[in-house]
Amino acid sequence: MAGDSEREVTALGFTLMAALAPLVVAILWLGFVARCAWFLRRLRGWRQVPTLSRVPKSFLRGRPRLRRVVIGLAHPGLMLLAGMGTSVLAFLLGPVELTIEALF
Repeated sequence: MAGDSEREVTALGFTLMAALAPLVVAILWLGFVARCAWFLRRLRGWRQVPTLSRVPKSFLRGRPRLRRVVIGLAHPGLMLLAGMGTSVLAFLLGPVELTIEALF
């Protein structure tokens, strides 16, 4: 595509890397969200109000109502929904046009 020109080959390589970067970041983000949701599931379970959890008893010991709210909002399903929703939204917003000009 670029012929024998070293400058055109370099520009094509930068263009391909810039085009693939958002896709790679989105895939890594989805993996990170899934891992965090898995950790939350192990820590507090899937129930809305967990009866048994592995959250330390010393966590917000002096504020039991705040502790209940924080543990209730740290739901793995909510984490998955929000994280995957942001990734889908990023794809639906459309591609970002990026032009890199290299001056040699």
